[in-house]
This record gives sequence, structure tokens and C-alpha cells, in this order.
Amino acid sequence: MDPVVFVPAGDVPPNGFYFNDAFTGTDVLQSNWISRTGSTAEAVLTARTDTAKPAGGIAGIGASGNDPAGFGALRLTSAAVDQDAFVLYDQAFASDEGLNVTFDLFAYGGNGADGISFFLLDGSTPGANVQPGALGGALGYSSSVSFGTGGTPAPGLTGAYLGIGFDEFGNFSNPGDSAPGGPGKVEDSVAIRGSAANNYQYLTGTSSLTAAGGIDNLGVTDPANRDQARRMVEIDLTATGILDVSIDLNNDGVFQASERVINDFDVAAANGAAPASYKFGFASSTGGSTNIHEVRNLAIAPSKTSDAGTRGQNINTISFGDAGVGVTYIENATPGTIAQGLTIEGSPASITSATVSIRNNFNAAQDILTIGSDPATTSGAIANTNLNWTYDAASGLLTLSGAGTEAEYQAALRTIAYANNSDAPTTLDRTIRYTLFNNATPITLRDTLVKVNAVDDLPTAVAISSTTVPANQDGAIVGTLQITDPDSAIDAPSYTAFGVTGGSDKFEVVSGGSPGVFQLKLKAGETIAPGESIPQITVNFTDAGAPNGGAVSQTFDLTPTQRKGEIFWRNNRTNDAAFWYLDNTTELVGAQSLIFGQGVGDSRVGTAVRFDSSWQFAGAADFNGDGITDQVYQNGVDILIVTIGELNGQSATVEKAVAPTINGVAGRLFDDWKLVGLADMTGDNQTDLVFRSRQNDAVVVWAMDTNGQVTAQTALTNSANQIQSSGGIASPWEIETFADIDGDGDADIIWRTGDDYAVWEMNNTQFVSGTVTTLAGTSSFEVIGAGQFNNAVGQDVLVRNRATDQTFILSFSNNTPSVTALPASDGGAWDIEAIADMNGDGTDDILWYNPTSDQAAIWTLSNGALSSDTNYIRNFLAGGNQAIIGTGDPAWEIQYANGKPATQQSVV
Repeated sequence: MDPVVFVPAGDVPPNGFYFNDAFTGTDVLQSNWISRTGSTAEAVLTARTDTAKPAGGIAGIGASGNDPAGFGALRLTSAAVDQDAFVLYDQAFASDEGLNVTFDLFAYGGNGADGISFFLLDGSTPGANVQPGALGGALGYSSSVSFGTGGTPAPGLTGAYLGIGFDEFGNFSNPGDSAPGGPGKVEDSVAIRGSAANNYQYLTGTSSLTAAGGIDNLGVTDPANRDQARRMVEIDLTATGILDVSIDLNNDGVFQASERVINDFDVAAANGAAPASYKFGFASSTGGSTNIHEVRNLAIAPSKTSDAGTRGQNINTISFGDAGVGVTYIENATPGTIAQGLTIEGSPASITSATVSIRNNFNAAQDILTIGSDPATTSGAIANTNLNWTYDAASGLLTLSGAGTEAEYQAALRTIAYANNSDAPTTLDRTIRYTLFNNATPITLRDTLVKVNAVDDLPTAVAISSTTVPANQDGAIVGTLQITDPDSAIDAPSYTAFGVTGGSDKFEVVSGGSPGVFQLKLKAGETIAPGESIPQITVNFTDAGAPNGGAVSQTFDLTPTQRKGEIFWRNNRTNDAAFWYLDNTTELVGAQSLIFGQGVGDSRVGTAVRFDSSWQFAGAADFNGDGITDQVYQNGVDILIVTIGELNGQSATVEKAVAPTINGVAGRLFDDWKLVGLADMTGDNQTDLVFRSRQNDAVVVWAMDTNGQVTAQTALTNSANQIQSSGGIASPWEIETFADIDGDGDADIIWRTGDDYAVWEMNNTQFVSGTVTTLAGTSSFEVIGAGQFNNAVGQDVLVRNRATDQTFILSFSNNTPSVTALPASDGGAWDIEAIADMNGDGTDDILWYNPTSDQAAIWTLSNGALSSDTNYIRNFLAGGNQAIIGTGDPAWEIQYANGKPATQQSVV
């Protein structure tokens, strides 16, 4: 940090008062502050999280909305109405050398009111007695007619001598709102008001500065972007009361001649002689309109302007002149000289040292000050002088020291250069401060800016999080692609994928959901079979921001894998639920209780899920399109869609549970409407819910979106657009299952009564044709469900008679029904629990469970016949004995199985 002259509390410092505090950290540098509010505001340090106000310090903003340490500010008001607050540095200093004040002002985030005032008090005023001025246009300094009561103006700042208002709304100049005097409302102006003794009389001010840039920046709403609203201010008040005020209206870091908005105004003549000593501070206010008001980088020194016969001897000032003011540094360039036109002016005291420091937005990992062309050099001697220099990289401070003349110091300071060693530099402006010292006492200081321009480097490589392709998963995600680029933080939005090349056209690159994140995946409709050979592929990207649109490509070798088969169990006694995970079709290699995942966002995360016994499992399908099978439950009235998540690539967690909604209202079952199945009735690869009412002789489809919302309710109709009838209220026909009989991608409906089966072939929700088939002797068979049991087009239906231990595959394709008998199951105690492709060969298999013996088995099918790897499920858990394994509790029941890939299943 720059030096501060420390003075015991209560004493008046000797001539040469110096003070600085950036207000960017977690505490003030000196504990002489008083902060107070007249209404609702309280000044805070935005980088301090402790809201308690320390003795002599300033409170913090709290843990919410705070800035990182080193990037904060002193906030006087938030963007709330009717605030007035102030901070007072409760240490008097002599007025006989005047003062030079610089600080950064920020006004943003609201709708344009009111402003900030910098004030001087009579130094003899006890700090404990000081109260802030009025709200609104008074800017926390002057009295106010608008906020008075009973005809008495609201009081102004106690002990005030001079108030300099930076006024957005304009009423600091308005006698009808603030104190006496002034031309009336002047938006975006700087105005000067006098002492409390003179009733805060208007002394002078500017016309509107809106055209030149104004005081505030209403386009800035986020404190992280406050630098866009910065207005650098310089106030110089001589010992005899001559006042200059400059404000950097265009935020270029330099005070242009046109930005001296108050010039040589005689305060003493208009306001009376200055008190023997001053105290200083800031005040701010809002009224019906608001802004956030903040201050940063405050520095105070004696006036840099000599009044003849007043201060004569010890005046040094730094001027940057018209040449070489600041520097714009371009990434990877050689060090750039900052102030080639620097001049030390005045009748100098002996200069014994000087410092150049990087203040605002300093980044120790990037920023460098040096002398010469080599940024790695951190010390050296100045040729032909007795001066030496050192640079402290941790603090950003370059120090010149040694016996030297003013001319030698001036020449050396002109050669100091800035460099940045990062390939991705932060581009916030750096404030560079030059300070001259006589022994340990600062003589003068001056700031300028370094602007940093980043260059867009070319991307160099692409990495992928996984090269394993899930087998038999349509559109499966392979992995996340990461581009290696020195500028990734700023380039991310400009990356563009322009294709996947190589021996396979099954893959594509898609957005990963945020800038710069991509995923390699199979195209929709494409799958990779287990063991399939995948040719090398190359992903290609461009960086639109790089010179000439830099390109990068990377080649990958991909290998297929399989998702483990899954069996979902529910305990009808405890309501617990769990998954079994299977390798090689029948090897139990893992088990996991169903638990709440991060998606529920509360204290249940990681705890076991237990569904109330009133909720009955109704089916399973991927409703949100993430490749994971979700679950549906019903209780006769309500329906619940449960989104399932994964742990280690397997179904394991409940992420949310929602009722399907229709126009924002949860859908419910009324009268005799029943949920009869889950099927894609609309041909959009999205599972829908299907309901039947016998009383209304109608079947209705709830078309679902990926958020569990019903997008349409559609009754099944015929070609005449009439509701398709199943025979009226007395009809004996029942919907048994849904199957894509004709292989057209949407579901058809299988009805049955006794030995008769009817197939409604559908085109989405329109009935196309119906075929009735009699299969004698099957009336006692239970329809288990539909599956792809052979290589023919379309699905078949599986039925079973447990009493006779007979299992048939019924095929209805091409209107030519056929029956394929499967072998007996080793007794009538076995139940078919699920149909799923458990070995990933593209053909559905059959999962059996014997509750008496607590055994499970999988029949693997190939073209409608049992294959040789049909077997019991065995214990291949860590330390397992590979014996047949059961649950150990007859209350466990299989609800469904997830094959490879996962299968839509309707069990209602």
C-alpha cells in the first residue's frame, strides 16, 4: 500500500497531511472513521463480510453480494429509496496548505438519483456531534426544504464548511428542494454549497454534463461491472481558498482540460475564511429515485497549486503533459513505457525516493513494472546516476531510491514500463500511481492508467472426458470435449464445431449447454452394437475470435461398452426400493438402495426413498430424454412421474417427482378413467400416458413433454375424426398392452376378451385398421407385455399360463397371427416379472422370479428361441461365491428391468 501519515487521534497533523485508502479490502487502513445514517442507509465495505461495525471502522456488506477482497469499494447507498448516509474521517488536519483530493466515484444500478458529496468540516467539531445532512437532493450535506416538516427544513451536515456535490438528479442546485440559492434543477452537474453558518448557500456549479458523459451510468447494474461507471475525481483547494474540480467524464483515466468543471473559484470570498483545520468525509443520498453510490481509491495530499506568498518552498507536483499519458499494452508485447511526458514541477524539496505502484485491478500473477525491455528484470541501477530501482512482484510496487536531482528522478520515472506475462490477461484498467518522497514523507502523487488489450490466441488441442461409447443406446453421449486454449476464459463463446470426420458418420458434436462446452455423441437414430468396430474419428473446431478464425482438430479412438442390466425391486412391507446391477446378463455385480439425488435440493439428499404404500408402480420410461429410465406411480386418483438419476453410470437416485400438469394444473383421474398404459402414441419418441373410460367408451392420450407437462389431450379417433369405439359401455374388451406391431414407430393397441385378440393399428392417435384373431385355449393366459423377441419387423406379445406352466409368443404382424411356444419354466411357481434386452443383442429377454425359492433367472432369446446363456442370477458381488442369489425377504417384488438399452415398460 502507499504510505499514510499516522497521527494520534485528537491531534492536528503538521503541515503536509497525506492520506490514502483504496477501500478495496476487508478493512479500512486507519481506525478513525465514523459512519452514521439519518434514515435507512449504512455505509459498508463491499469486500467485508462481517456486518458488525468495528470501533473506528466501517461495517461490511455481509456474506451475500460481497466482492472478493481487493476488489471492493466503500458503498454509501444501495439502490433503495430515501437513504442518506455519511462517513467522516474523525481526525483534524491543518488547512494552511490546502488539500488535493483524488478518488473514484461510482453511481449506477438504479434510475438516476441522487448523488455523492465530498465535504469538509471545521476540524474543531467533535465527531460524536456530527449528523449527516438531508435526503434526496441535499446529497446528505445540505439542509432540505423537501424533506422538512412543518415548514422547517430538514437539517444539514453538522459543522459543515464546504460541500462539493456530484449530482445525478440535479436538485443539489435547486433552492426549491435543497438549501437556498442556485439556478434550479441541473441534471448531471457538479455544484458547490457553503457552510452551515451560511445556511449551506449555493456558491457555484456547472451546467448539465450529460452530453460529456454525465455523473452516473445507468447501463451498469452489476457491481462486478462497476468499473464501467467509474468517474475519477480531482479536487484541489489552495490554502487561500481557490478551488478547482476535475472529473473524468469519459472514463479514459486522464483529466482533459475540458474536464476541469470548476476552475479557480474563490471559496473564501464566497463562503468566508477557512477554519484552522479540516475534517473530511463523504455523504450520499437517494429520494424517490435511486442509484448505488460508491467510492474507491481515495488519496489526499497538500494542494498541488502554490498560492503566491502562502506555501512557496516545499511544493512538488507531477504532470504527465500531453505526450505519453498512460499506455495501452497489447498481450505478448515488449514492455510499454507508461509516462514518457512525465514532468516534476514546482520548487522542489529534496527528493530521496519515488515509487510507482499498480493499484486498482492489480494482478500479481500477470502485472509487471520494469525499467528496460526485459520484463524478467526486477532490479537495477540507473545509468550515470546514483539511483537504483527494485520491483516487488507480490505488491506491484517499483521503488526508485538514492541521491539524485529532480532531473534524474524525472528521467528515470519516464522510463518505467508496464508488461503482462499472461496469455490470457485480465483486461480491467490498471491504475498506476507515481509518488515522490522526502525521506519517509510523501511530497506529491499522481495517477494514470494502463489499459490492457488481450490477443486471441489459437486453440491448440482438444481433450475428451471419455472415449467409451455406450452400446445399443440411441444417440448416446460419449464424452465432454475440452478445448485447450490459453484464452479459454474469454474465447469460450467464439468456439464453433464444424464437424466430425473420419471413418464413421454416426457421430456429431453438440453444445454442452454453456459457452465453450461441447459433447461428442451418436446422432439421433444411431447406435453402436456391443463389440462393434468403430473407425477413428476426428473432431474439428474453429475459434471465431482468433486471427483468421483459428482451427483445431483432434483424432480419437472410440470403443463401445455396455450399460449394466438393472432390476428394480420394491419391498411391499417396508416400502424400500433398490436396484440390482448385472454384468454378462446374469452376474449380480452391484446393488444400490434407491436414494434421493442432488436434484431434490434439500436435506433428503443421500437418504433412502420410501414410497407410501398407496402409490402403486405403473410403468417405466425415459420421460425427460436423458437416456435414463424414469418411473410412474398412481394411487387411483393422482399420478406421479419420478425422474431417476444415476450414480456411476447406473440408475440409483430420485431427482424429482412431479404430477403431470395440464395448463399448470395437476392432472387427476376422475369417474371411471383409468391409466391403462405408457406408450409413444404420437410417434415423437416421447412416452405418453394412455387412459380409458369404459363409461365414455373412449381412450385418451396425454402427450407429454420432457418436463412432465401435458402438451395435448387427444382422444383416439377414426378416419372420420370420430371417437373410436371399443364396443360401448357393455363391451367385454380390455386393453392388455401396447406394441408397435407394424414397426412404424408409434404404438398399436392390443385388446382381448377370452380367446379373442384385437389389434388396433394406429397412426399416432388415429385408428387405421383393426384385426380380430381367435387363439383357442388362451383365455386363461395372462398377457405379460410386448417385446422384440425375433428379427422380424414390429413387436410381439408374451402371454403365460402359470397353472399349466405354458408361455407363448404371439405374433400379429402382417395380419397373420402365429404362436411360438417356449419351454416350461421348471414348475408353476415362476412368474415373468419383466421383458428387457438384458444382454444387449437387440432382442428382448425374459426375467423370471420364483418367490417360493427366492430365485431369479433370465431367459435370453435369439430369434424367438432360448439361447445357451439362459441362467439363474448369481452372486458376483465383491467376495461373492457365484451361487444363485436371492433377496432374503419374500416382501421384495420386481417392478421392472432395465435392459441394454433401457426399455419402455408399461405394467398397469
